Amino acid sequence: RAELQQQPRASLQQQPRASLQQQPRASLQQQPRASLQQQPRPDEFWGRLARSRLEWQKEFQVVRDHDMEKSAFRWFPDGQLNVSVNCVDRHARQHPDRVALLWEKDEPGQEERVTYR
Repeated sequence: RAELQQQPRASLQQQPRASLQQQPRASLQQQPRASLQQQPRPDEFWGRLARSRLEWQKEFQVVRDHDMEKSAFRWFPDGQLNVSVNCVDRHARQHPDRVALLWEKDEPGQEERVTYR
């Protein structure tokens, strides 16, 4: 049993690229799981994270609105996002020559790489 406990767990998540690790903000993978679940001020934590990682069309004022009795949860209910901007446009502006789409064709070894340009 001691041998099993000393071995590191295999991670199912893909490790971030070295270039991403050099960015100043801490990634979610770098946060211990317990600290994410036990934040003393979760609204402040998630609000700061959302502001730093997403482009908002309309800035939110409320981080979460929930009713535990009805099991109703809403995150950033007064904010507004544009999914296309956050998933494509901001990356195209920052890194236009990075691969945006990797198409692996039916034949092994055949692929096409499409950049944001």
